Amino acid sequence: MTKQAMDREYAITKDTFRDEATGRDCSKGPAKGSYSVEGRRAGRFICFATGAKGMIVWTHDRFNILGYASLENTPSGPDWKGLHRWWRNAGRLVGEDER
Repeated sequence: MTKQAMDREYAITKDTFRDEATGRDCSKGPAKGSYSVEGRRAGRFICFATGAKGMIVWTHDRFNILGYASLENTPSGPDWKGLHRWWRNAGRLVGEDER
């Protein structure tokens, strides 16, 4: 994926869910912002609810990766902590071992 395509697709998602994603921490609910890996800015993220799922979309700017992940809702709604935990431990690091 080119950087331009990644940025365009991320912008579409962000524009669609901007009103919902008012926080800065996906473990607490809908949010958006940027993130770092090993002290360096690595990309952007947005978390939102859609249908019966909590979802996170993120960019990995170094590798021009646009990632999506979702987690089925619990009876009380999206499992924001579970989705964020998965992303912090795995999703945001895709490609990092390729240094």
